[in-house]
Amino acid sequence: MFENAHHFNTHGGKFIDVGGNYYENAVYVGESYSGMKTLYSRIATGALHNSYERRNAPRCHPGTRLEVLDHSLAWVQRPNPQADPIKLLWFDGPAGAGKSAIQQSIADRCNERKMLAASFFFSHQSDQRDSDRLLIATLAYQLAQKLDTARDSITTAVVNDHSVFDRDHMYQLDALIIRPITAAIVGNPAAVAEWPKAIIIDGLDECKEEGQQKAVLVALHEAVVKHKLPFSIIIASRADPAVREFFYLIGEGCMKRIELNTIYQADNDIAVYLRSEFDIMCQKYRIEKGSWPSKEEVQGLVAKASGQFIYAATALKFIDGPSQRPKHNIGLILQVELTHGCALRSHSEQVRGTTADSDHSVGHRDISAISGHRYQQPLWI
Repeated sequence: MFENAHHFNTHGGKFIDVGGNYYENAVYVGESYSGMKTLYSRIATGALHNSYERRNAPRCHPGTRLEVLDHSLAWVQRPNPQADPIKLLWFDGPAGAGKSAIQQSIADRCNERKMLAASFFFSHQSDQRDSDRLLIATLAYQLAQKLDTARDSITTAVVNDHSVFDRDHMYQLDALIIRPITAAIVGNPAAVAEWPKAIIIDGLDECKEEGQQKAVLVALHEAVVKHKLPFSIIIASRADPAVREFFYLIGEGCMKRIELNTIYQADNDIAVYLRSEFDIMCQKYRIEKGSWPSKEEVQGLVAKASGQFIYAATALKFIDGPSQRPKHNIGLILQVELTHGCALRSHSEQVRGTTADSDHSVGHRDISAISGHRYQQPLWI
């Protein structure tokens, strides 16, 4: 771009470099470039739905969770969202219910359809994603990327006040999101119809302080309820005290709670997932397809899962363990009696006790590989 050009200046603007087969690269200059560069340096890159850090994030297994996925996308695309008092959806469910897989799949679908405005996936395993410190800047950066008419206002706010990142949440929210987006709406209201509208917030309960969980919810409420920014926000979190308090005291009229294990029964989806994975196992171990496992064995695993996909994934990992005795291993899993509300790790310990008594070839390593602190979530749950 600008080959052999000299003796000229540019002040702001966006240039498109086109070459080859429809290659397009947006080049920001002046204040826009400086602001985007500064903003990028203050975001949690791993929190984006398609970040390299999250490249192995679990997604819904093909053919499962279709009802909740379809309902979520229909809500984002509802014809007159401004007239709908519900601005936030809250996916509530215990650990292992598949909340993050659902959120990842929703984000993927929204992104494919150019409906995703921004996302933030919290994680207690990342020092950039275990608090609310980088949330506002990360959302603002994505909005600046997606909303052409708001970009200059966002980047100008950054250029004019580098200390904005060291201010409290409400100051950052006002400076980087509310005022720039409001100005863009007033300046070009017709463009708003083409904006992506979905904002995905996952794992809010992974914030290390409950006060931060509430601060995030208050900020989101401020943006879409008080200031009526045209976004639809989907949040996934366990019902921690701060989240419940916000819902009952502030969010009840504008926030819809969806209890995954109550509204969307997962048993059929878990059965689909199990059968699909068992078909792969049959090929691996040269077992005649359809001869194993029995319908009763699959139903037994579904019952033990109690709506938790993570249980099914853990059981499959054990059944397909190093002992290479899947028919024997499924029997061990089914023999373990679970108490009501039994934690996944406790179940692993119960299975370990069973294997120690009945078969030393299925050893400690098989179970410890799927216990809480070492188990890696699968690509599909």
